[in-house]
Amino acid sequence: MKDRLKFLYNQNNKKEGMEKSFTQLLLFFVLILLVIFLSIKSPFFFTWNNIRNILDQTSLHLILAIGMTFVISSGGIDLSVGSVVALSGIAIGLMLKSGMPIVISSLLGIFVGGVLGLFNGILISGLKIAPFVVTIGSMSLYRGISLVITEGQPIYGFPVEFTYFGKGNFGEINPPIVLAAIIVLTAFFLD
Repeated sequence: MKDRLKFLYNQNNKKEGMEKSFTQLLLFFVLILLVIFLSIKSPFFFTWNNIRNILDQTSLHLILAIGMTFVISSGGIDLSVGSVVALSGIAIGLMLKSGMPIVISSLLGIFVGGVLGLFNGILISGLKIAPFVVTIGSMSLYRGISLVITEGQPIYGFPVEFTYFGKGNFGEINPPIVLAAIIVLTAFFLD
């Protein structure tokens, strides 16, 4: 009986694996068909400028998704990511406006994000509070702090050198794309 149950369990796992592989393969083919269709409909779709534009617009999302992949694969959840990014960005913006150098402002902004994440981590791991509860609460807290600090107004007037990082380029490729590629490769080798 035990051998029969093991056999059925293994067969079920194989079936689920095949269904998952088929679904992923189907999505890949749908993506290919979509690219072909859009390339036929618009001569501008499959051009280097459009591809670079798409990569540029999605590079920040890719960086955040890589981090979230590790969180989700470990069985956690983090709903506060957007608010952490916002508050870290506000910290960088305020430091730049006060005349602090770009490198120091950026490093301190990353530090702020790390401290916010550490706070979440202490509540989750140290106090054993559910990740969903902690991160939904900290999402609201960090968003509220962001709105109070900025009074709901955008921060502007950054040095030209800082805007180069987001708008400049390394030849044909913008810096956020390069940063996203480095993070993807690092995550690939860490996994």
